[in-house]
Amino acid sequence: MLKKLSLQCLLASAAALFFFAFYPCAAMGFPALEELEGRAGDGPEVLAAISAMRRDSLAEELERQREGARYFFNASYGYNDEPQFVGSTSNISYEKITVGAGVSFPLFGTWDKLRINRLNAELAAIDSRYRPQMLALHNLAALRKAYAVLWTESQKIRLASLFLSSRCDVTRRLEERRDAALLLKADKLEFDSAYEMARRDIAVANLRKVQALQVIRLSTGVMWPMPEDGELAFPTLPVFDGAAADIEANPAFLARREALERYAKLVDVTKRIDLESSLVVGVTGSKEEPGDYGSGVYLGFNISEPLKAAASAEDKANLAARADYERAEREELFTRMTLDGEAEEAVSYAAYASANIEAQLSRLRAISENVREKLLRHAAIAGDTLEQLQASRYQYYRVAMDVLDSYQLFMESGADILSYAYPRGRNTEPAARTDTASLRALERMLSPLWFSERSAAAVAVEGKRGVAVEAPPAGSVYIWEASPFLNPTTRGGALKRLSGRGIARMLLSFTAKELNGFRSEEGRRNLKALLSEASSAGISTELLLGEPTWLFPENRKSLTAIIGSMSDFRFAGIHLDIEPDSLPGAEGMRHELLGLLIDTIKESRSASGRPLSLSVHPRYLEGELGALVAKRLSPDDVSYIAPMIYSTNRERVVSRMSEILASFPRFDFVLAQSVERVLPRSESYAAAGMAAFGASMREIDERLSRYRNYKGIVVQDWKDYEVMR
Repeated sequence: MLKKLSLQCLLASAAALFFFAFYPCAAMGFPALEELEGRAGDGPEVLAAISAMRRDSLAEELERQREGARYFFNASYGYNDEPQFVGSTSNISYEKITVGAGVSFPLFGTWDKLRINRLNAELAAIDSRYRPQMLALHNLAALRKAYAVLWTESQKIRLASLFLSSRCDVTRRLEERRDAALLLKADKLEFDSAYEMARRDIAVANLRKVQALQVIRLSTGVMWPMPEDGELAFPTLPVFDGAAADIEANPAFLARREALERYAKLVDVTKRIDLESSLVVGVTGSKEEPGDYGSGVYLGFNISEPLKAAASAEDKANLAARADYERAEREELFTRMTLDGEAEEAVSYAAYASANIEAQLSRLRAISENVREKLLRHAAIAGDTLEQLQASRYQYYRVAMDVLDSYQLFMESGADILSYAYPRGRNTEPAARTDTASLRALERMLSPLWFSERSAAAVAVEGKRGVAVEAPPAGSVYIWEASPFLNPTTRGGALKRLSGRGIARMLLSFTAKELNGFRSEEGRRNLKALLSEASSAGISTELLLGEPTWLFPENRKSLTAIIGSMSDFRFAGIHLDIEPDSLPGAEGMRHELLGLLIDTIKESRSASGRPLSLSVHPRYLEGELGALVAKRLSPDDVSYIAPMIYSTNRERVVSRMSEILASFPRFDFVLAQSVERVLPRSESYAAAGMAAFGASMREIDERLSRYRNYKGIVVQDWKDYEVMR
């Protein structure tokens, strides 16, 4: 059995990875891994095996046809000149034509030999019948591994090139320090060797890319060109969380098991096969000239056997067949043990790679902070700070390369796990595939600005001014006061402040008065202008609606009427923040309120025609309430759910959110966190400040990115978030 392997392994690794790209043809671009997987059975080796399978299948059918009775036909012509009778001195001459036909039935050893020939043909057909499946399964795993190699080596080249981009500036400054007797020649050579190692890394990566591309070509039967930089899509695999090895369905094991059955039959059949015999039944007809027609029938029985074989007390042929059976029996056991062992080894490798990624990511974060410190020291203090900075840069570079190696090992192990868990092919694998962290998170980890001297200087200046080097990973925010965004004179500044905090999605609420204002032509133009300007700024807008009484059927029409009235505006979606617990007496009727909430969601989804999302207290996703949600709600009803886990205890937030993510793997989730000043310190980061909030959000984001259905953080709310210091 494959031990349960959490998806945190893959998504934690994704948080350490960077950039994207891939290609099939110059005009189309190199295909993504998922598309290539569909071609894994088109390789020339697989197609050749399919042809061999047809040949051996026909040979097997031919041996079946050879079994049983055989017909025969013969004809002869003779001329005779012989005495008329014994002692006669005169001869008689005549011609004779004879024909015969009949059926011959094989008996004893002859019959067994025919059955043995058929069983041997079946053995050959078994091997060739399963060989295309084995090759296709092998090609699929090899293709996935090769794609992972191609992608990771491309990223290594990108990272090495980024590291090398500072070579001219750093070398010049190190030479100046050496000439001023501030740097030993040996130390200068050491720094030079770091750049040479990076150049070597690029050369090795290019070699491995060529090797990986060749595997992809042979697996798919297409001469793909080498993808250019930026063309490879991030490699994803079907989810293999908790997969179990299905040895019984593995074609290699099935071939051994079927072969063992045939060898068992051979033992039964192979008995005194040198005792050849047949029963012949026939008819004859003749015509003599001169003379008349004649006819006859006959029955014949033939038997023969080598004298030594007949005299032997042992049936050597049967003993040999038994030895063959014993060999096949041990080969079947060997195959089972091998497949079981390889499957367990793949899981162990994946677990090792996952743990290694976690450790390296932790080390990478520590080194990153070390580099930042060295960068700021170098900008403010003279001396050997440049050497210290460069040493820490190289250390970061080497650990980042190790992260990529570990990710590649994880992907390769995942490909093996899938081949053992789903040996019947791609159609039996899960439809869901592993996800990636956001591009922003990837660039943050493995595309550091400070590899470049010019960018490093800019970062140093920002650090000296007190400007935040890295914004918290909160890409969404609740906005309950829309007036700054509706007012054309303040809209630009409000959107700019959103972008400055890294906000890419705003959940925007309107008052009843503002909603009525959108019925006028001027109001409609103003809202359309807001949505257009927000989109141009890279911010998507969802309509935020929140009123708990909408849960009740008699009030629900008010909600659907608002949704209908806003249908002409290009909102990215509808977000419901209907909190049942805000209703009087909610604690004693949560099951009923949850049922009403689900009904409200379904009606709103039908009325909107747009993606609909939901904010909810986490208790409604846990225990019996969570079971009701899982039973009545589907991913078609909500595009994502935002559990409002308001707590400044990071461990508690991660633990509770992780349980929700694991319990609802089919739903996407966004974690809601609060910076509201009206909440206590235990629930809101308002008093903690932006630095503490950012550090907490980054840690939470990285830890939850292990789950493919985790989609980020949303902040409650913008009014307080905007003024956080």
